Amino acid sequence: MSANKVLFGFHAVGVRLKIAPASVIEVLYDPTRRDARMKAFLERAREAHVRLIEADSLRIAKLAGSHGHQGVAARVLAVPSARSLDELLERLEAAGSAGSAGSAVNPSSLSNPSISSSSSSLSAALAGGGSDLADPAPTTPPHPSPAPEGRSASTQPLLLVLDGVTDPHNLGACLRVADGAGVHAVIAPKDHAAGINATVAKVASGAADTVPYFMVTNLARTLGELKERNIWVVGASDQASKTLYQTDLRGPLALVLGAEGQGMRQLTSKSCDALVRIPMHGAVESLNVSVASAICLYEALRQRG
Repeated sequence: MSANKVLFGFHAVGVRLKIAPASVIEVLYDPTRRDARMKAFLERAREAHVRLIEADSLRIAKLAGSHGHQGVAARVLAVPSARSLDELLERLEAAGSAGSAGSAVNPSSLSNPSISSSSSSLSAALAGGGSDLADPAPTTPPHPSPAPEGRSASTQPLLLVLDGVTDPHNLGACLRVADGAGVHAVIAPKDHAAGINATVAKVASGAADTVPYFMVTNLARTLGELKERNIWVVGASDQASKTLYQTDLRGPLALVLGAEGQGMRQLTSKSCDALVRIPMHGAVESLNVSVASAICLYEALRQRG
């Protein structure tokens, strides 16, 4: 049976009411807040036939674990998601085959949203041992980049990999960026990474419900699996010789970013097909990981047209 979870804030709860209203058990709201935003929120909740409970700000804060709840919090059920990264990628491949036959594919139909973390299942070929890790390759993908004629570009895998991002606010911001860019999944290691919690969901403004988040046991091995699926793995590093804008990002792609300051771990960096850097022209040496994610993802979208 699915465990109950807590969401708080207008965006996080509002998105859940929009995409999976049946999963909302009850909503607590502060009746002393009577502004237009609260009225619109309550109207949406009533239309979804969700149980509404009046509660003071302290009670809502206790449930949410935060005073930044904006006067609303909800108890919800976890929404079923793709059980593994492999399953999600197989859905993408199947959708790509359908797209090549002339069918338009909606990216949101490829996987169910999840607020919980899942582990990627490893292929049988890799389960028995580690994959060979090649040095970074030239910045031309080893596969055809443009989407095939008649195939929806949304079926070309676009993944965001976060290595060592432990701050829940940064993870929430990255999920929000990933949702905006149409990313199919965000991947992180089980160790040295933030998991999904109420703070992440609040900062993500609902994106924790729409972007699958997979926490994997061995990140380098998972990157090897992605390469076996013909997904080009590109890491962001300030040590790279070529910039993001000199690199072809049009094909199946996994963008890898490390925590601000520390960057990617050495093994993660060696697991990438190519390394790129974001040009920096000022005094600061690095960007926040969510900002860097946005720059990289939207450059990939620009190239894909």
